[in-house]
Amino acid sequence: MEEEKTDNFSYGDFATGFLVGVVGGFLAGILVAPRSGEETREGALNQASDIRSSLQQLLDKGKDSLGVALDKLEGLLGLEERSIRRKLSQLREEVERYSTS
Repeated sequence: MEEEKTDNFSYGDFATGFLVGVVGGFLAGILVAPRSGEETREGALNQASDIRSSLQQLLDKGKDSLGVALDKLEGLLGLEERSIRRKLSQLREEVERYSTS
């Protein structure tokens, strides 16, 4: 039986792969590190702090981008709502015009 290929991109899959890569790279770095345990731990803590900072910046940028997208969507929906209200008003006028004739 042949398996079906899917070309769907999932941000969850990307995030999982990214985190697995980070953890794997981190562990590989510790295993081949030519430094003492204390130096390695200190370096690992610094790297973890840098990674945390980078992830926080990435999340902040994502939140900002999402906020901009939501603002634009809200504006578009507002325009659509005004257009729909205007058309409903025109329809009401048409109905009133025919009902008074």
